[in-house]
Order: sequence, then C-alpha cells, then structure tokens
Amino acid sequence: MFNQRPIGIRVRNAGSVQAEDLTIEVAITDGWLNENLVFVSPKGLIAPTPRNPLDPITPYLGRLAPAFVGRHQFQWLEEPEETRRFKAACGAFASEAEWSFDGVILLDSRIEAATVVSVRVRAANLKGAASSELVLEKTFERVAIDAIATAGDPKWTRTPAILPRVLQAWQERNYDKVQLRSCDDD
Repeated sequence: MFNQRPIGIRVRNAGSVQAEDLTIEVAITDGWLNENLVFVSPKGLIAPTPRNPLDPITPYLGRLAPAFVGRHQFQWLEEPEETRRFKAACGAFASEAEWSFDGVILLDSRIEAATVVSVRVRAANLKGAASSELVLEKTFERVAIDAIATAGDPKWTRTPAILPRVLQAWQERNYDKVQLRSCDDD
C-alpha cells in the first residue's frame, strides 16, 4: 500500500465546439495505473472464498450482448486495470462537458527514476492534440517491516497515503473500489 498514490484526471471541453470522436490516452512510466485501490493485508494471506459454479462461463456472458454506449457516453478502449496505459473514447463530447477518472498510481519501487503520467486528448474535428504531464519524484527509505506494521496486529505505525480511501470504501461498503490481495500475488 505504500507504493500507491491517488490520482484524479479531469478533461473538460472548454470550447464552444463539440469534440467529435474524442480519444483520451493516459500512459505512465515506471508504474501502473489502476481504477481501484489494491490492499495487501498486513496480516498475510486472505482466506479463500467459495467459488460460484457459474464462474467458468461468467466472462463469456458479456459477449452475448454488448452494452449499448450512446454518442455522448464514454467507453473504455483499454481499461485501467494495473496497466501502463489506458484509453477512453466518446463519440460526441459536448461543449462544457467534463470527464473524470479517479484512480490509483502504483509506483514501481525497483526503479529510482521519477514516474511520469502523461495524458493526451485528441478529437477528429479539432486540430492537433492537447497533452499534459505529471512528474512524480520518488523518495526511497529502507525500513524493516516491523517499523511499519506492528507484529500480529493489523494496525499501521505509519499511515500509507492510500489508507484513508481504503477505509472510506470499507465504511461505505463499496467493496468494488478495493482489490484485496494476498502477499504472494506479486
């Protein structure tokens, strides 16, 4: 959890012209983008849950009838699921309309170079592309695990930046916003 940082990306059509076939591309170096928080329990492995007998066919059910996406709605071309880039598209992005992404950056702690998040927005009826970059410098501090989490107790002695969002999702019972992982998933 200590390598995660919340990120918010906002794209607004400030002009008076509707943007046709708008594409938003977000890329990251030395890290990953994810829509949800990733929580690794300080207690260790998470107990397995019983499987649903429909699990083997569930991934194929969505292919039977794709969801209808209107011209003014966004759809994922590449989803933000622990990836280095994702894309979203909209057929008709109206004037003064806004799109937002609230997710998480997972920083690669093996690389000491800065992490760069770049956003590029293009529309078929407008010239060129708008782009922006966010540079995140990393500070490394090597500590023993017992300096971060108390032994046998799930309380943190240091608070990860993402922990308030994990607790908020838990209190709101919005479990879809948190991915639970065991220590051996890495």
